[in-house]
Amino acid sequence: MSEDEQFIKSNYKRDAISENNSVNELFSWVNFYKAIAKALLNHYHNRESLIAFLHSLTERTPITKLQDQFLDGSRGPLQDICPFTVMGTFNRGISLTNRKFIAGELAKFLGVSITVPEHYDGVPILNNQKSWLFGYAIHRKVGDIDALWDLFDQAIKLTEQQDSIEQQQAFITAYNQATQIYSAGWSITIGLYWLNADFYPSLDSNSRSYIQEQLGLSIQLDNLHKRISGENYLKLQKKINYYFSSENAVVHSFTELSYSAWERQDKTLEQSYLANENLKNITSLEVKTGLEASIERYTLDSIIADGCFLPKNQLEKILQRLLEKKNLVLQGAPGTGKTWLAKRLGFALIGSKSQAHLKILQFHPNLSYEDFVRGWRPDSDGKLSLVDGPLLTITHAAQADPEHNYVLIIEEINRGNPAHLFGDLLTLLEADKRSPQEALELSYRKTNNEKIYLPPNLYIIGTMNLADRSLALMDLALRRRFAFIDLQPQFNQTWRNYLIKLDFTETMVDYIEQGIDALNQTLAQDKSLGSAFQIGHSYFTPRPDYKIEDVKCWFKDIVETEILPLLQEYWFDKPDKIQQARKKLLED
Repeated sequence: MSEDEQFIKSNYKRDAISENNSVNELFSWVNFYKAIAKALLNHYHNRESLIAFLHSLTERTPITKLQDQFLDGSRGPLQDICPFTVMGTFNRGISLTNRKFIAGELAKFLGVSITVPEHYDGVPILNNQKSWLFGYAIHRKVGDIDALWDLFDQAIKLTEQQDSIEQQQAFITAYNQATQIYSAGWSITIGLYWLNADFYPSLDSNSRSYIQEQLGLSIQLDNLHKRISGENYLKLQKKINYYFSSENAVVHSFTELSYSAWERQDKTLEQSYLANENLKNITSLEVKTGLEASIERYTLDSIIADGCFLPKNQLEKILQRLLEKKNLVLQGAPGTGKTWLAKRLGFALIGSKSQAHLKILQFHPNLSYEDFVRGWRPDSDGKLSLVDGPLLTITHAAQADPEHNYVLIIEEINRGNPAHLFGDLLTLLEADKRSPQEALELSYRKTNNEKIYLPPNLYIIGTMNLADRSLALMDLALRRRFAFIDLQPQFNQTWRNYLIKLDFTETMVDYIEQGIDALNQTLAQDKSLGSAFQIGHSYFTPRPDYKIEDVKCWFKDIVETEILPLLQEYWFDKPDKIQQARKKLLED
């Protein structure tokens, strides 16, 4: 069995060691983690050697190179780091062998002599795509990383001064400051658990579920930020500790709680593993302990493998613009693959083909703000109630799950009235307003003090057909909040190779390419039309599983039933041009 297969299986089935070991052996990692945390604190005010060590470590391990993105858009080596993110280097979805190696190298650098743990069962880990607790410099506020170091410092001090009211307040202040940081979210509680698992509970998604469903304890969230405040976190810690001492307690420590929460989900994952015959083909994983089944990763390479004809460097630029701007419109002529690419860009952002994190809808002239954002609707009793539309539904889902990206795809985004449909949320679309501090009151509020903001892990992708004369131009205020990408017909070598793999002869591929290229030149040079009215490659790109008996007949059918009707719309007053185009495509 390969190491990848062993890694997959270890996330679904407890091994014999975990079954038979004593509690002390099972949680032997706790003291190692405490020692690492104490040693890291020595670098609070001298981080140069720490970051230099981590950069050197990336050359010898699977840690992704620590590349930052600066305010001018350029990229370069990360120049600072927080202690939680350092501990996250060996607490991510990587193999056990790599976790032990990274932990061992870090221990050597820090001077920690405690034996590196052999097993990490039940230890919550970070999402590989969000393993930093702070954002890129382009998003980062001055002092973000210092705030995380301060929380780390105050957290260790609190474990040593548990009864000090002053120290509790210092921790609460530092915690509340840290939770405002872009990308921190619930990961802060995971980091606190690593720091001292005997004192701090982890509130990763799986543990939150276990605490509420198995222990029957509520988690009080801040209504605005949808997070737990520092004060409520310490109150919850005390409630859970009180539960541990009760006669009916099923777990008696934070480590047992985290392990049981992981084990509970682990049984569900094992069933999925046994039922999934294709799991053995998975080679790249995104694993979150006790939360997600291992699934096939979806990347830019996956888009190309799915049949994209754009070069990878162009896809990288498109995705980078989406990451920076948060909102993007794919525009182009009919048949340029706008919808196809929008979905796959969404999958790449999410990291998998998870439909749970992606919503698709289409704008149309009859759609209203009340349909899209929030409006009054009659319920089953005939009474009116406020109902959230697709935008607020996915917004709340993204706020509650900051570890994952969410994507809203809007087909034909200019077919409705976008400025009217977004309404009072229009200003919140901007990338630099994606925070609770920018929250606004909506026209329709469910409570008097309710405010809404769009979270930074929500991305919006629109598609727009430039050849549709019935659509109005997009509002300039809305245009400023979106990046626009022009998609052109791609009758290129990649497209040619795709058809040849489907048993098209090179002669026939030449025939199609030359005929459509000539037609597109005519359309682009027509003063009443232009390049937006060209014919896209999608018309002549059959699905891989589509059986074509006669390629010539297939081509003729598409021309007669799809291309010529389109030309009749373009040249409704020029029948001679239509006939000339037909002759060139079919008769010549």
